[in-house]
Amino acid sequence: MQAASLLVTGVSGHLGHRMATTLLHATTLPLIGTTRTPARVADLSPGMTLRAADFSQPDGLPDAFAGAARMLLTSLPAETAGPLRVARQRHAIDAARQAGVRHIVYTSFLATADGPLAALAADHVETEATLCATGGATALRNAWYAEMLLTTLPRSMATGVLRTLDRHAGVAWIARDDCAVAAAAALRGEGDGRPVYQLTGPQAVTPLELAETANAVLGASIKVLEFTPEAMLKALLEDGVAEPMARLLLYIEQGLAKRAMAETSGDFGSLTGQRSAGIDQFLETHRDALLQAADAAQ
Repeated sequence: MQAASLLVTGVSGHLGHRMATTLLHATTLPLIGTTRTPARVADLSPGMTLRAADFSQPDGLPDAFAGAARMLLTSLPAETAGPLRVARQRHAIDAARQAGVRHIVYTSFLATADGPLAALAADHVETEATLCATGGATALRNAWYAEMLLTTLPRSMATGVLRTLDRHAGVAWIARDDCAVAAAAALRGEGDGRPVYQLTGPQAVTPLELAETANAVLGASIKVLEFTPEAMLKALLEDGVAEPMARLLLYIEQGLAKRAMAETSGDFGSLTGQRSAGIDQFLETHRDALLQAADAAQ
């Protein structure tokens, strides 16, 4: 009798593709990957059955999920945030249960419903509630992705200034590669069976520590400047950031200043038996890309 499959959704996305690739090297069980665009991930096909699945078209989802015993539900991207994301993820959960999926692992978010970044957490809180009400589930509450620094840090390297509301407010950055390792372990049923794991980097890195590490690892000359919220918004607008996005970025900065992403956890080690990468290791890994981006920003 053929073993039941493990399934990963969203395998054409940044995190979903990493999780699928990690699983290909971590298990001999049959694997299924779903995406709206299977042709974009042909590299996965030698070891993974690829199926088309669109969460906005729920009628086709049970067939897409058929044969899977456990499913890794990759949260939909930020552009669908709000009721649309919640509804589409509920479509996927309902279809998975209909298809006989016994356990769903969900890539959630570290922020809480009553915390400083509650608006960003709301969709994940609702999705977790749906999962708990429908059967076996594990929520992986990922901290802020270190890959965000690949976009923001080059500007600081080019200008020599890292702007912040609080130079002592830490962020427990975690790399997507580490999140993929943890997700693969959870999907395989490893760990101690808890319903929630908080996945963070090994320490909360303050803006001062980030600048110091970037200067040491990348040869940058960054200094940290504190701004008031009003000055931060003005600076973002002067940079050419559209006002809605500037206000969102300010909201995030205010949340970080209130330590919304400062909590660290040992859950990554409990789940994987490994240690998540520190910020120095992350910057070293992406050194060439960061230097090239900084040169382009000059």
